[in-house]
Amino acid sequence: MNAKDEDQIVPTPWPKGWVPPAPERSDRSWKIFTGYLLASLVALPVLRFVSLTNVPFNQQLIAYAILLLCGWPAVTHLTRRQAGLPVFAIICLVYGAGYALPIFTTKPIVMSVGRFGFVGVSAAAVTEALWLTLAGVFSMQVGFWLFKYTLLNMLIPKVRISLDVKKARRLALVLGTCGAITFWLGISTTLQITTRFVFLYVIIYREALLSIGLLYWYYLKGELKTFSKVWFVGIALVFVMLGLALGNFRSVMEPMIVILAVHWMLRRQFPWKMVLAGIILFGIMQPIKGEYRALVWRQGVANTSVIDRVGLWFTLIRSGWTGILGGTHGAVENVTRDSLNRTDFIHMFAHVVDETPRHVPFQHGHTYSYLLVTLIPRLVWPDKPSAQVANDFFGVSYGFQTPDSLGTTSIGMPHLVETYINFGVMGAFFVMMLIGMVYSAVERLFAHAEAREGEVAAYAVVLTMLLTIETATAPSFGALIQTIVILLLTLSWARQRTVSSVWQV
Repeated sequence: MNAKDEDQIVPTPWPKGWVPPAPERSDRSWKIFTGYLLASLVALPVLRFVSLTNVPFNQQLIAYAILLLCGWPAVTHLTRRQAGLPVFAIICLVYGAGYALPIFTTKPIVMSVGRFGFVGVSAAAVTEALWLTLAGVFSMQVGFWLFKYTLLNMLIPKVRISLDVKKARRLALVLGTCGAITFWLGISTTLQITTRFVFLYVIIYREALLSIGLLYWYYLKGELKTFSKVWFVGIALVFVMLGLALGNFRSVMEPMIVILAVHWMLRRQFPWKMVLAGIILFGIMQPIKGEYRALVWRQGVANTSVIDRVGLWFTLIRSGWTGILGGTHGAVENVTRDSLNRTDFIHMFAHVVDETPRHVPFQHGHTYSYLLVTLIPRLVWPDKPSAQVANDFFGVSYGFQTPDSLGTTSIGMPHLVETYINFGVMGAFFVMMLIGMVYSAVERLFAHAEAREGEVAAYAVVLTMLLTIETATAPSFGALIQTIVILLLTLSWARQRTVSSVWQV
């Protein structure tokens, strides 16, 4: 039976007779719950075995409870076979990795330029930060699920856009190519972008990520011709290469995150190989990143071509890792620990608990002020405040950087830490609950059984924004509404004209 016959037999607005996958049998649920229970029983002894010495047992227990709590949304997603991408489950796992695992793997110290080196954080502050994390993550999950049973949830439509495959493929190739060219010119400083028009640069970049998601969907479905396959792979590789040239690991990973999300949605399989490749890439780049940035950002190498800057990476990696592997005993372990420190939010949180309000007063919502003006276009208001103001305040006030470093370095203020800086203990409860509701609202838009390539690709792009829990809420959520609207308008251009409804409640 060919595709044309199937279209005649199965009446559906989606191309080629596509039907949402049927949920798996419920008898698998008990296997997942049993596996989770067994894993939870052995996790604590294993973590204690690999843990650093002299870590208080009460801190290990609280961190263990955070890990269990952060893993629960992933378990429920798997057992219920919920439609759409497990975005909220992934976000919770990121919280577990940043706020619980460091208790076992990293020393309780933070880098303080104001005190000229590493400073320790008190055990009491670490314990309090752990309790606040447990409360904050729990409140976020309560807000996420509570929103589903409110009237607001019913007022948010489910996005359903039936795309014309040919038009969507052409659009994706054009967007990806334009994005790669613009990104290349911007990094090589050939294209000078003023602050007033930087939002256009960001829009083009997001549209390019959307094209990568669409093209990868069609690639997995076997709906790309040889030329389009080669062009798609080229676009993806160019974006990874440009991320390397920029010296920003997030720019390297965002195209990969989009591909991983689409892969999960279409194949319903966790892409272990891709994730492992990303972890290895992070482990290789992290010890060299500081030296690369010093050369590129401070010593004029930024004026060289993108190819030369990528070549510099390989030179530094070869020389750097030769020294690490041939160095003193424990050099590799020290590098591994240093890489893990980059994902350590809990000791940063503990430092904030130590300093607030003793040295830095509570902000009472001041760092959230950008969200009040975020919908005003910078084209209309050229002097509109920057979303990075909150991060700049955080880095300088808490001694993570000096004022003269603000132009070249940014220290992110994590969402959870920001709630405490503004409202203390109550912030961890109520603001995190509101953040959970935002995640739930976005899921309502995109995550449903009828989600096709357009919704999945758009949600994958939004995922790259929602995962930035290590920065202030203004950079993460400030452009969320605008980005969603622009992505949907782009997809609407390629929709099937016979389908009249794009939004459906």
